Amino acid sequence: MARLIAFGLSIFVALVALLGTSFLPSVRHVWSYYHDTPHESGNHELPEPAKPVARIFLYDPLIIHIADLITPDERKYLRELAYDFVPMAYSKFNALTLHFQTSLPRLKRSSVDLDGAIAEQSRRTNSTAFLPFDDVAIRRIMARVNEFQGYMEHYRIDVQITSYQEGQEYRPHFDWYEDDEYHINHFSTIFAILEASCEHCGTQFPRIKVDWTKRDKKWCEYLDCSQNVLTTKNINSSALFWRNLDDNLRGRPDTLHAGLPAKDGSKMGLNIWTEIATS
Repeated sequence: MARLIAFGLSIFVALVALLGTSFLPSVRHVWSYYHDTPHESGNHELPEPAKPVARIFLYDPLIIHIADLITPDERKYLRELAYDFVPMAYSKFNALTLHFQTSLPRLKRSSVDLDGAIAEQSRRTNSTAFLPFDDVAIRRIMARVNEFQGYMEHYRIDVQITSYQEGQEYRPHFDWYEDDEYHINHFSTIFAILEASCEHCGTQFPRIKVDWTKRDKKWCEYLDCSQNVLTTKNINSSALFWRNLDDNLRGRPDTLHAGLPAKDGSKMGLNIWTEIATS
């Protein structure tokens, strides 16, 4: 037995000498694998935010601008979380580098669902990352969103970071499911800005016309008044809420929207979808 143990240790030492220690998952990755909260200890130190300020822009469909939904500390934390690495269930050996890959970046190229097939598409070139439900900061934001919506009964609140590098976009699309196969649908969407350096690259609703001559000029602080359709400005910490479903819980065609191309800069935002049962 002693010889067998010694042989095993010699093999291990030889692997370390040949490949280095990168093939071993770090303690942090092991912790992340079981808890999926890479920054959990720091979350408790994030200060509570001031109360968000809501301004109703439209009643039908219901569209509300929300100032200060996400705090500066939360924005910084979420940006770091987006670029974090998630441990893999099984290590993968890279023959080119002679190292084992033990983790993958959380943020990756977005895909779309085409009749049940998930694939990359030219109409959606941004990157996205779903965030862990058990993260303290994420739970805090989910609770804030739930309070904003009046503690409505819901199936789930999904939180996803989306990143647009220069030239990337998400062409017009709906957030509600056309095929309600599972009797679950996105009742509402909130899109918050974490960071933006591009201009004229907000969220645009091509079917919602706006006559700015009949609107208070104060709206031009938050929305792009140079456009004749509803288009947001990218203001850090601010968000836009809209209701995706009508009173019969069917998708509203007028909520068609696009993430405009990030020209001469980039932007990072936070998608928050509230799912409800439709039957």
